[in-house]
Amino acid sequence: MKRKKNATLATISDRKGIVISIERRERKLSFFKDFDKYIVQCIEEGILANDAEGYIIFVNPKMAQMLGYSEQELLGKHWKEIVPRAFHKKVEEETKKRPEGKKSSYEICLLSKNGKEIPVIVSAVPIIRKGRYAGDLAAFTDITERKKAEEELARQKEKLNTLLANMPEGVVIENRNFEIEYANEPLIKAFGNIIGKKCYRVFIGRDKPCPVCPIKEILIKKKNIKTMRYEAVDRFGNIYELIASPIKNPDGTTSILEVARNITEEKKAEEKINYMNKLDHCKSVISTKFVMEKDVDKAINDALKILGETVKVNRVYLYLIRECDGVTVADNTHEWCSRGTTPQIKKMKGLKPERFPWWTKQLRENKPIVVSDVSELPPEAEAERKLQESQDVRSLVVVPIYLEGKPKGFIGFDDTEKTRKWKDEEIALLRTVAGIIISAIERKQAEKMLEEYTENLEKLVEERTRELKASQEKLLKAQRMATIGEIAAMVGHDLRNPLTGIAGAVYYLKMRLGSKLDDKSKEMLEIIEKDVEYSNKIISDLLDMSKEIVLELTEASPSLLIEEALSQIEVPKNIRVVNQTQSKPKIRVDKDKMKRVFLNIIRNAFDAMPKGGKLEIRSEEKDCWLEITFRDTGVGMSQEVLKKIWKPFFTTKAKGMGLGLSISKRIVEAHGGCITVRSKKGKGTCFTVKIPISQKRGEEHERNRKNLDSGRRRKHKKSSKSHT
Repeated sequence: MKRKKNATLATISDRKGIVISIERRERKLSFFKDFDKYIVQCIEEGILANDAEGYIIFVNPKMAQMLGYSEQELLGKHWKEIVPRAFHKKVEEETKKRPEGKKSSYEICLLSKNGKEIPVIVSAVPIIRKGRYAGDLAAFTDITERKKAEEELARQKEKLNTLLANMPEGVVIENRNFEIEYANEPLIKAFGNIIGKKCYRVFIGRDKPCPVCPIKEILIKKKNIKTMRYEAVDRFGNIYELIASPIKNPDGTTSILEVARNITEEKKAEEKINYMNKLDHCKSVISTKFVMEKDVDKAINDALKILGETVKVNRVYLYLIRECDGVTVADNTHEWCSRGTTPQIKKMKGLKPERFPWWTKQLRENKPIVVSDVSELPPEAEAERKLQESQDVRSLVVVPIYLEGKPKGFIGFDDTEKTRKWKDEEIALLRTVAGIIISAIERKQAEKMLEEYTENLEKLVEERTRELKASQEKLLKAQRMATIGEIAAMVGHDLRNPLTGIAGAVYYLKMRLGSKLDDKSKEMLEIIEKDVEYSNKIISDLLDMSKEIVLELTEASPSLLIEEALSQIEVPKNIRVVNQTQSKPKIRVDKDKMKRVFLNIIRNAFDAMPKGGKLEIRSEEKDCWLEITFRDTGVGMSQEVLKKIWKPFFTTKAKGMGLGLSISKRIVEAHGGCITVRSKKGKGTCFTVKIPISQKRGEEHERNRKNLDSGRRRKHKKSSKSHT
């Protein structure tokens, strides 16, 4: 009885253990079932399952993303709906293997939602339930980049084969006796039948081996050199880059294999680039001279010396036009001569244009005078030819100097030693320096006028004193902006080349590395792209400040301009924009420039509301004017800041050049309009842009403004004279 009781207890214990074991197994299976689901959801490849009839019963997020569908859109579709017709047969053949329990891997294309074909590798396995085939489970790997790489590799291979078949480089084999054993077609065409001849006689025209010779170094001195690279000039003056390597002959001897590439044109191009860099450096030095040097005459003389030594000419000169007793004459005011060249500056004063009609005609038409050989001047330039020959000039180039459409003089180079073909870059250099010089001269004259006004300053009333100070500030501002403009143009040109290179490098890295980049690397590349874009914006703003605004007027509506401006900027989530602009009246404006004005104002409004707020934009027609107001609920501005916001380079932000509002003001005024601002600290800001509805009204407004300024100047001048 006791044994039976123990057996019964053991049986109960075993059954209880089995139940516990089954429960654990079910929990484990449930865990692994969820675990599989998480793996499928997280895997970086597309996963798709279809039933035995081919209808999709499961996709993971990656698969949906790859095809451009949502997961729900794909469920229930037949696989033929996402596979191009050209691949149906292939898929059907592979699917037939699945009921047999076979796995398969093959390449096809998928059809995305937008109709684009995506090349993929398919790895498929059958789904077996209760011993019967129930469908397929497949993993899809996007091989678009691999296909591109394969196509590029195929193209490169084809190119390489073509290159080897039509190799333009010279290939030559020489023995230890300096004799040519083999030469390819390019060398035979260039030097004739050269087999068996001495290499140094054929190629270089020497009677003995060259100082730098791979045969001597490798075969005779038996140095352990695998590859030797050097340059040589042939007897025709061509420059070659040679790569020499030792090769073993079938008989056990060693010869030298050389590949010769003609780099004459590359050397010329390199010399041209170096020369252009030299000219650019010359511009930079001259610009700096005029910025740093207060004595304009000394700066001009230094500039002429720098020009002459850079371009290697014998004489550089500057002529300025003046009025003498109602007659226009030209004076040689500044000159630089190389050692041994006779100066002409004292002789060339008071020259009348009618003495040199051909020369004068060219300069009045604002054309450069480029003479490679003075003796070949046309018959109508007889007077000019005699004058130049009397000064021993063999070749010359002269560039006219214009300011505000009026001729002011000319600047030129003389070569008294030889005729020469003048380069476009040298003529461009003359033009640039001519502009710098005339700006400096005008500045000097303006300063002289300012000094004259200053001498009588104590005799003027307080109103005249204020006007004089305003004129002085305007003049100094013009000087600074002219200097900044010149430097900005050069610095902008020099900076954009490396910025373009950086942008190109980022694009290459993205294309080259693609999915291999981790998140941090992608973030760094995006930072570089944004900084390059921001740097380009700074350069553009600087250049815009230095040049005249030219308008391209087209008809537009206020609402369209604002909508397009808003579409170019991301509105912060905590800011609400209320656009109440109207589609009428139509106005004629430069759309791109006016959108730039609106973008600057909108950005400033967003920056003024860091904690969020509202920006309200309205348009209204008032007395033939269109008024567009931008009212924000931001932090506002103090009266001190309001007085300075239109000044270039003034900013209250940690980042930025402070040119946005200054450029915006110039753009609006160029349209004949005006821009005003009202603000109170802590109460927000309101910008108002007024634009004439008709172009006629804008031109009338601009004309009245100029007449008013002109009248004030005449009144001021008259008052000064009477005072004197």
